Amino acid sequence: MAVAVDATRTESIRTDTSDPYTFNYTPTSTPRGIVVCAIHSDSSTDHIVGITYGGIPLFRAITAADTATEAGRADIWWRGDSIPAGTQTVSVDLASGTTDDFQFVVFGLTGNDNIEVIDREAIEQNISNPSAVMSYLGRTAVTISAFYYGGAAAPTPNANMTNIHTHDFTAQFGSVDRQTTPGTSDFTCSYTANDDTGLAIASFTEVLPLAHVAMARR
Repeated sequence: MAVAVDATRTESIRTDTSDPYTFNYTPTSTPRGIVVCAIHSDSSTDHIVGITYGGIPLFRAITAADTATEAGRADIWWRGDSIPAGTQTVSVDLASGTTDDFQFVVFGLTGNDNIEVIDREAIEQNISNPSAVMSYLGRTAVTISAFYYGGAAAPTPNANMTNIHTHDFTAQFGSVDRQTTPGTSDFTCSYTANDDTGLAIASFTEVLPLAHVAMARR
């Protein structure tokens, strides 16, 4: 088994002022990694202090914001070890009980070993057809993107990407997408879009076994 996205993905929308904001996730598998994508409209403020999954702190892989006109921000948070099995609570600690609406999407990553980030990229401000080439170094990996978009319709990912969840913030959109099939070749994450952009992209792979690391150092 190589790294893959769990069959169950859960979206939760925060439209109140709760802090912390909590919701539950039940994966299909026993995940080796967890990813939480967080997208908010109305401001580019970095609201999130931290996220826990089953009480275990996650790490922020990447954040991207649009700061002008239709402001917003997208984050990708993750953890690649010590993931508890079964239904767990996602708890988001915010800097304040902001009124900004949030889209949260959580899902597991499966594999034979722990999970790590192999590449990350942020694309910000007004961009035509944003695109980034994610480097895999010949290892099997999968790319995840969290897109805050100021357009009148949801952004369209390229043909090698699959939408996980899209949310209409009313005149702005949040879109969480994934590479359809994990692979070893460098992957182009790209969209048909032309407006305010906060696009956070991260690529995940299995941690190399120690024997492989030792061979690579010879």
